[in-house]
Amino acid sequence: MAHGPHEDVFALALASVQERGWHAHPFPLATHAVLMAEVVALGEEIGEFTEAMRRNDGDGARVELADCMVALVSIAHLCAFPVPALGVRRGQAQAPIVVAYGELCRSLRYARDLPERVAGIHEAIRRLADSIWTQAGQPRSACDLPAMMRRKLAADAERGHLHGGAA
Repeated sequence: MAHGPHEDVFALALASVQERGWHAHPFPLATHAVLMAEVVALGEEIGEFTEAMRRNDGDGARVELADCMVALVSIAHLCAFPVPALGVRRGQAQAPIVVAYGELCRSLRYARDLPERVAGIHEAIRRLADSIWTQAGQPRSACDLPAMMRRKLAADAERGHLHGGAA
């Protein structure tokens, strides 16, 4: 395998992570495997949405927005957030989806356990929902988000599993 001209700094980064990295002292919610799996799945959906937007694929972006909201529903449920509240638009989001996702990740990372920082986690969930709703109102990805979610959920039910999941 070829080595690059900056091999030394990457070796230093690896040594630093091994000595002081997050894996050495994982944050408490990192041990909640289902929650972390859902957070990763949401990140995947956000990436797919972003790629659809980059390709100027409005239809794909609308489908991925529905996937993002469905993944957020699962996270909200696991965090004791009132899921029906996700269906209420609060207004224009203050941050794009990827930034709001980062805020959710940060709120989960700094919570010692779910009850300790539930208000911050709930606000991060709400802000991400606002970002998804706002994006659903933008010209390139405009859609009836609940209708898109219904279609996505019907397709999942017909398949018998979520897309990408085990049958």
